[in-house]
Amino acid sequence: MLLGFAGFSGLAAAGLSATAASTGAAGGALLCVLLLERVIPLRGDWQPSISDLKIDAVFMLVVQVMLPRGLALALSIALATWAGASAAVPSFLWPHGSPVWVQLLLMVAIADLLRYWLHVACHKIPLLWRFHAVHHETEKLYALSVARFHPLEKSMQYLLDTAPFALLAVEPQVLAAYFLFYATNGFFQHGNLDIRLGPLNHLISGGELHRWHHHVDPQAAQVNFGNNLIIWDSVFGTRYLPTNREHRTPDAVGIRNHPNPYRFDTGIIRAWLCHRVITPCGNLLLNTGLKLRIWLTGKRLWAPFLADLKQPEVAQWKLLNRILQHNRNTQIGREFDFAQIRSYADFKRQVPLQTYDTLEPYIRRQREAGTPCVTADRPIIYAKTSGTTGAAKFIPVGNTALAMLKASQELAGYCIYQACPEAYRGKLLTITSPSVEGYLPGGAAYGSTSGLVAQSMSRLAQKKYVLPRELFDIEDHQIRYREILRISLCEKHISCLGTANPSTLLMLLEILNEQRWELLDAVRGKTRTGLLPAYIEKAIQKKGLARESRIAELQTLFSTRPKLGFNDIWPGLKLVVTWTGGSCGIPIKNLRQTMSPDTHLMDLGYIATELRGTVTATAGTGQNKDRCYRQLPCLQQNFFEFVERSDWEANSSEGKEKYLLLHQLQEEQQYYVIVTNFNGLYRYFMNDIVQVDGRFEQTPSLNFIQKGRGVTNITGEKLSEQQVLQAVADCERAFDLSARFFLMLADEERSHYRLLLEAGDPIRAWDDPEPRLAKYLDEALSSHNIEYRCKRASGRLGSVHVQFLSPGTWKHYRRALLDAGQRESQLKYLCLQYMRENRFNFGDHYLLAAGE
Repeated sequence: MLLGFAGFSGLAAAGLSATAASTGAAGGALLCVLLLERVIPLRGDWQPSISDLKIDAVFMLVVQVMLPRGLALALSIALATWAGASAAVPSFLWPHGSPVWVQLLLMVAIADLLRYWLHVACHKIPLLWRFHAVHHETEKLYALSVARFHPLEKSMQYLLDTAPFALLAVEPQVLAAYFLFYATNGFFQHGNLDIRLGPLNHLISGGELHRWHHHVDPQAAQVNFGNNLIIWDSVFGTRYLPTNREHRTPDAVGIRNHPNPYRFDTGIIRAWLCHRVITPCGNLLLNTGLKLRIWLTGKRLWAPFLADLKQPEVAQWKLLNRILQHNRNTQIGREFDFAQIRSYADFKRQVPLQTYDTLEPYIRRQREAGTPCVTADRPIIYAKTSGTTGAAKFIPVGNTALAMLKASQELAGYCIYQACPEAYRGKLLTITSPSVEGYLPGGAAYGSTSGLVAQSMSRLAQKKYVLPRELFDIEDHQIRYREILRISLCEKHISCLGTANPSTLLMLLEILNEQRWELLDAVRGKTRTGLLPAYIEKAIQKKGLARESRIAELQTLFSTRPKLGFNDIWPGLKLVVTWTGGSCGIPIKNLRQTMSPDTHLMDLGYIATELRGTVTATAGTGQNKDRCYRQLPCLQQNFFEFVERSDWEANSSEGKEKYLLLHQLQEEQQYYVIVTNFNGLYRYFMNDIVQVDGRFEQTPSLNFIQKGRGVTNITGEKLSEQQVLQAVADCERAFDLSARFFLMLADEERSHYRLLLEAGDPIRAWDDPEPRLAKYLDEALSSHNIEYRCKRASGRLGSVHVQFLSPGTWKHYRRALLDAGQRESQLKYLCLQYMRENRFNFGDHYLLAAGE
């Protein structure tokens, strides 16, 4: 106490105002008490947890610091408005000319008398107790627990121990000294300190006395009401100190065993603080920090990227030279003599075209022996492909490759913000894969690059995300879906959804509509989906439960909306980022139907396990933002080569194809992609087809069309996946169909194609006496593929058959793909396949066929 007043005097002498000096001295006193609690604690079980410190620090800031400042401002305005108030108070009511210490003692005695009766009233009157119970809720007494007061009770205290003296025009030095005495004594009074006051226990309301006031038994707690002094308790018979001095504390403190539900009131103050103070202030700071980070990303990454887009040929050669020099001492680098490559012509001549089969021996040798065979960097993890066109592949990811991935991810985030800044106002709901999914023989970890990048995000960035990354380690897909929905439903202010495959979002929406009431029980905390590993449970529990107001909102929505959409659940949803091209076109159309027109849809870009090929940037300010994006090649991370689609399909078997560089591509043309990057991929044939749909600066924008394998050929028609997508879309428009899922199978034995179709309204779709749908589809395929038309006209190719599937077939097929090793967050399938390659038994899901 004496040190506190010495500090107060020193700060005042240094020129600080009385208020600032007392606040500084009180802060010093608090630090001293917290330190003493570590040195001479009274009880080990009263040491505060991180959670205790967080909530009590907020109480201290909001209720004990900010609120009194606001009340002081309101009081000064009131006194200024009522200018005659102070003049109307007789001056003899207060000894203005007396020394400060005399005025302080008088103020302490009077204020404590007023506070004594307020304190008693708070215990006797049920309405007041509902506010005061907040202070008694703590089950640990330590310095910061003194801060726990309901704002309304703190306001009543201010009206009794400060406002009357301000009205009496008591000097600021006296008011400041009272605040310091009151605060310092409060810290000691609630402190977990093994200190005895001896005779001072008849004057000061210290810790030895006040602990008994916090007794868990409400009747036993009706003692020691004094705020700073104990004299008024002695006068009115409420002072209590056990005669057995060895019994120094109650067995328990708090109100947890009280028969009335007082914790509800504590819940109110916690909710008030969290959702009216912590969350708004935290979101403001978080969004400010995010904007600053985006601004820095613009300077650090976007500006150089934009400069390279203006001269792609120069940027690509610089990157290729860097890759080759970095890996020149690897086994593959020595075999192909990377050190002697001086031009692209040298590179093309010395390094043959590669596939995973040709690179796999190097990758396996490096994994098993630990020597740099394919990459100079030691792999951190092996990225596992999702196995769309064959067995899973394992791509090495080292520090340099990871840095490249993180840079492209930051660049993508910057582009998203520039295109739709409202998407970052609320929380972000993104679905990825786990960073580690398993271990290869020898102990090397494998997993997903998306999970690895998410794991390496800054804490600032992670706070914007709704789902903890540990959640994606849940192996059971149904449990994972339910946990995703349970946690996400608790949060109202989600402004952006992101996942690779749109079918994942449709699956979540379907579960939400089918299991809405079970999910609401889970949101309330009544049910859980299953037992989870401890580290996942811990991460999930940090997210907490929904507020009562949010539960009420969900209950109303679930009761009144027969079919829920994402915008119903999250009205602030502004952006959905996912794949929109290739075979994702069907689920994208269905997803768009569930979204508000105000919610923008943005393509995730050309992304595969081997590379991030593009980032999506806005290319205009048209009214329909969904059509104003460009896929900008990640030319700082990947060296690109291309072969025209027609050239590759006609000449690749003879090695006569012509290779092109990024700056040589022509608009509206389609190309196969070949990539070189820091993942140990050199002239790696991706078997992906992209189309140039425009230019940004001097660089062509690349739109993913389909996998190269998405072509079937029974009699020379070379039907492509894109042509099938167009023909099915024609049928949907003509017959008012909604294709939830379809698969076109090439039947080589019978020389015809069979369309398997799960329609949104199956009864309306196939209840037609004439096979008009099959006939129309045949005509649509003929219009999109001239060779198909010729083969049909010649009779070499039979008419297409349409087979309708029962509702829910897609879910069974999806389950089979996942069981076969595909990654859920990047689930892909070829909508055009050979019948001999299909392993799923669709026969159990047939409805009536048309066109047979």
